[in-house]
Amino acid sequence: YLFEIGLEHNCIPYYDGFTGSYQPFFNGESVDDMSYLTTQTKLWKIHGSLGWHYDEDLKRIIRKDSNSEDMLIYPSTLKYDQSRKQPYTALGDRLTNFIKQDDTVLIVCGYSFGDEHINERITTALSSNHFSHIYVLYYDLQKDENNSKTGTLTTDSPIAKIALANSKISLFSSRSAVIGGVFGYWKLKREPNKDDSLNIDLYYDEDAYSNIDDEKGTEIEQKWTGEGELVLIDFTRFVQFLKNMVFPNNTEAGKHE
Repeated sequence: YLFEIGLEHNCIPYYDGFTGSYQPFFNGESVDDMSYLTTQTKLWKIHGSLGWHYDEDLKRIIRKDSNSEDMLIYPSTLKYDQSRKQPYTALGDRLTNFIKQDDTVLIVCGYSFGDEHINERITTALSSNHFSHIYVLYYDLQKDENNSKTGTLTTDSPIAKIALANSKISLFSSRSAVIGGVFGYWKLKREPNKDDSLNIDLYYDEDAYSNIDDEKGTEIEQKWTGEGELVLIDFTRFVQFLKNMVFPNNTEAGKHE
């Protein structure tokens, strides 16, 4: 319930496909309607949620207190079959229809493209729309033997192979990316000035200058490389970036949003 808690804590109206108060029931028709409650944030849980139950008497999905009978799709050989049932079909169709809309942009966070039934819906929808695009923020940082965090995305990573095969999927990781079906590493084109750095720091963390030594090992200069880490893959930093886009001049106690 983390998203629900966050939305309600900030008094943000949202709709999750359930209608009613006493025993809210899943309303598939409302999910299909793209114009339904346009002013509310939509919260679609494609893998189910705590508190979802199937009422045998009413023959429908309802929401009540969470228990051992919650409807969730867990990793198993039955996952694909389970995903074809309601409400998963309605929510999956919603995703497909959204991507098929003209000039659609979908930003993906926290999903590593490990579910084939979802991947198939995404790629099929993209193939039918020339102008839709998906941006994937992929958190790939892991600690190495020196206890330092390092990026793990390579061209052999399953998620990278998906992006390499589909130019409409841009994959962003900490040190590298796949854009337009091409794999590469992050690097600024030019050294930013002080004013630029204030904005760049919102989404990019430059590496420290590298030292250049002469033949005797004496340090003679520091070289700017432009290499660094994309911090937007961290969900907290991504939210801060979005806040800055919405409220670019908002200052409080001398702090810049």
